[in-house]
Amino acid sequence: MSFSTQVASEDGDESGRFATLSPDNQAAQDALRDVVNSLREDGGDDGYQSSFIEEAAPASGPNSQAPNYQFVLSFDQFPGGPDGSWEFGAGSSAGFYRDVDLLLCPLRALDSLDDAPTDDRINPTIGLISLHPKSGSFLLEAMSEKHPITYLSGDGNTDTVLHHGQTSVLHMTRNRFRFGPFQYLLEFHTQHESRFVAARNRYIADNILPHGGMDIYPQLDPLPRQGHHRVRDSVFHRTMAYGAFGMVKSGVHMRTGDAVAIKTLHCKARQIPSVRNELNLAASFTPDTIGIIPTFDTWCEHGLSPPCFGTAIEDVHLAMPLARYDFDSTPWADVDPKTRLGLFHQTLQGLEAIHDAGIMHRDISPRNLLVLSLDPPEASICDFGKALRSGKGHDTTIGPIDTVAPEVWTSKERGYSNAIDIWSLAYTWLCSLQRPTNLRHNAKTDLQRHKKLIATLLACDISPALRNLMRDMLSFDPRDRPTATEALVHELWEEIEELQAGSPELGLRHPEIPAKKRPRLDDASASADLGPLAKSHKMVASLPDTLPWTSGSGSAGEGGNDGG
Repeated sequence: MSFSTQVASEDGDESGRFATLSPDNQAAQDALRDVVNSLREDGGDDGYQSSFIEEAAPASGPNSQAPNYQFVLSFDQFPGGPDGSWEFGAGSSAGFYRDVDLLLCPLRALDSLDDAPTDDRINPTIGLISLHPKSGSFLLEAMSEKHPITYLSGDGNTDTVLHHGQTSVLHMTRNRFRFGPFQYLLEFHTQHESRFVAARNRYIADNILPHGGMDIYPQLDPLPRQGHHRVRDSVFHRTMAYGAFGMVKSGVHMRTGDAVAIKTLHCKARQIPSVRNELNLAASFTPDTIGIIPTFDTWCEHGLSPPCFGTAIEDVHLAMPLARYDFDSTPWADVDPKTRLGLFHQTLQGLEAIHDAGIMHRDISPRNLLVLSLDPPEASICDFGKALRSGKGHDTTIGPIDTVAPEVWTSKERGYSNAIDIWSLAYTWLCSLQRPTNLRHNAKTDLQRHKKLIATLLACDISPALRNLMRDMLSFDPRDRPTATEALVHELWEEIEELQAGSPELGLRHPEIPAKKRPRLDDASASADLGPLAKSHKMVASLPDTLPWTSGSGSAGEGGNDGG
């Protein structure tokens, strides 16, 4: 049985190669040579395991005359692990045949580490190297109950120890890990990133998601880069948006590989109350609340969660799922009507949850409605920077001027209710259907502008049910608008029952509640009794009410999550 010689790195992309796994200490080198010799003598693996091994350049040192070997990871060769993953370990007591893809050491090498006899070992597989089908990140997972994997410098300056079932993103170009006395180097290398991306996407489509749904986030880098850095449980990739409020970066969650967005707010003393309010209001919703983007972690530049606000100027970070688009950047021309309705419906569900919590969002706009998925449709409301836990508001410095309901400008003395959110939501839907071109941009809505908005709505090629609901939601008089709960029982949503039948989490929320039965939250009695508010993950702790600075006002791209 022969083993290939090393292929030139510049040919790596065309041959499907994207990484090598090499012994990184003497014990691992000796073990792999032993594996090669055993495979040659045994000859019973039909060349499968040996096909992952190639002869590498000899190393210097006392054993420089002995051949060195390394493993090749390639999209051209489908491994035997679950979901297209590469299994590595020591095979089994029955022999070498396909028990693992990457045979790192002979069985007896692991036996020498075990306290129990060979027959008592649960699984000779040490770990997996897998590919996240949505973020494209490579993951290292420990599979042995006896032999944990240590990912060297996995936490930046410290090592990460992975026990059975635990995972970590391989976030460096050169990744070192060990189990027992054996240490290995997994190194990514590609000369042509576009070829790598094409090969990776074909691999995912053919082997991991053969029934469809392959849609890698374009806001993420396909491979680790020197500019990536880790903060807490996130690995930052790219800056997607920035401005006076701060910035938004894309990244991946270190333990799961899920795509995340990290919003950084540059907080000066006068902005602290507003940011604190935003974090507390975001914590009012559980992660599974439909239509609201969850904030699953928040911390300050000192690494404290919740943020300490301990200095006059500091950065505060919020981590949340990464959206594929916002309503401003979604390719609506490519979105079919039922999917569009599904997205509309979820944002309405999110608004209902906000209003049921006694909160006015006050900044519903295309940039603050995020599309997390088109198949299945999944949309959420984000950014509570202007939100207010009250049944009435007076402030006019809220959302973008053209997205703000008309009574904000005409009812300064008596104030406005959460009905402004209903108007803004319908306006945002209208912009996704047909952006009004006959209106001056960023202008306040008066009666004349309102008539032009309705004319634009009437010209849209949409169902009568959607047109009627949106016309009600865009009523000039807030008393004529439905509440979010009333809007959710409109006959329109019968049109998407077929779409939602296979997705219970997208189902209709209140089919049993007739319209006009639930009170508006602008009633003092309705807004007074909010009930217990569920807390979300690490946002369970409320932020301190007393700060060393006086109160003030203020709040805090490409794709979604860019704030505003």
